[in-house]
Amino acid sequence: MSHLPPHAIDEFRALWKKHYGIELSREEAVLRAHQLFMLVHQLVHQRSFLATRPRHELKLQASNLSTEAQNQEDNRQEIPDL
Repeated sequence: MSHLPPHAIDEFRALWKKHYGIELSREEAVLRAHQLFMLVHQLVHQRSFLATRPRHELKLQASNLSTEAQNQEDNRQEIPDL
């Protein structure tokens, strides 16, 4: 899963222990480091994608998402509790 060198995993484990006070196994550290990497990758990719979109498209997408969320909320209110 991870292509991180052993010293990077060791450093990640040390930082985790310092910050959270919990010692991770190597396997858990590899998993957590991979999850962190994927999160950062997605955030950077999303920011890059948004930076290339014209503002009017982003406003339209945000408006559509808001309308969609409101419709879902309206649908939830119509369903009676059993």
